[in-house]
Amino acid sequence: MSVLTDTADTVPGPAVPPRAARPTQPFLWSIRREIWENASLYIAPVVAAGLTALAFAIVMIKAPIQGGPLDASHVEMSDGPVLILLAGSGFILIAVTYLVGLFYCLGALQHERRDRSILFWKSLPVSDVTTVFAKVAIPMLVLPAITVGVMIITQILLLAGGGAVLAAHGVDPMLALGQPDVLRAELLLIYLVFVLALWHAPIYGWALLVSGWARNVSLLWAVLPPLAVVVFQQLVFGDDSVGRIINHRVFAGPVAAFRMAPEEISRLRGINVIELHSDMAMPHIDLMGYLASPGLWIGLALAAAFIGAAIWLRRYRDPV
Repeated sequence: MSVLTDTADTVPGPAVPPRAARPTQPFLWSIRREIWENASLYIAPVVAAGLTALAFAIVMIKAPIQGGPLDASHVEMSDGPVLILLAGSGFILIAVTYLVGLFYCLGALQHERRDRSILFWKSLPVSDVTTVFAKVAIPMLVLPAITVGVMIITQILLLAGGGAVLAAHGVDPMLALGQPDVLRAELLLIYLVFVLALWHAPIYGWALLVSGWARNVSLLWAVLPPLAVVVFQQLVFGDDSVGRIINHRVFAGPVAAFRMAPEEISRLRGINVIELHSDMAMPHIDLMGYLASPGLWIGLALAAAFIGAAIWLRRYRDPV
């Protein structure tokens, strides 16, 4: 009996097949790797939000001192400091998002070639396509999502702080904080974050391509060739079409994403936070027009070409 029991205990059971890895798992782990190795992706938006909150606090504290006691006329949505800094904080975070994404792409492929960590990453069962697309997802998806999260938290804190200051001076906080313009502005800024991520896709793709090719100073290699083409065309042909195309790609994302009259577009180019915030309300959003814009799809086609070239370079380019 004992022999049979011991024998039964040692008989192996049916083999359990190993769990198959999900097709998206290497891609998700590659994205996690990029976030771990690039702390600026979340530190820069948090720092920008902190500086904005500090500026907001200073303005709200100094407003009663400079303008006398606060009353309803000081906090109207058309000229009050609350709306100015709420809109300004969003635009600052959007600008920081774009710059962080650009500099990330300029170093994404070059850094791993320079420190030769590419030799380690190439030894893993992750393709160059997966790796490069994970890097593309950082400025296109991850960084905008981080920015939106930081923006929402910052706006809530700013509204709470502004309401506390107004209440301390005997003003009903709902005069400034309870109006629908505040919520519409928040939705507008969130929409703008993802709109610009798509609009700037060819810029990110170009930066990745330069990062995979340049041995050093990728920023100069990214800027000088287009600048040389612009200068050459202007001097030889007296034309600035290339410069206007580049300018359109960098700055015209909001124009393509909203329905605007010509006078509104001219004000947009004038960089006026109040006019931007007041005029580009929810009724002006033109998502379908934006998605049907030829400029968007031409830019995405260029981005696909740049990303394809970056994949090829990562496969065959030697370490620095």
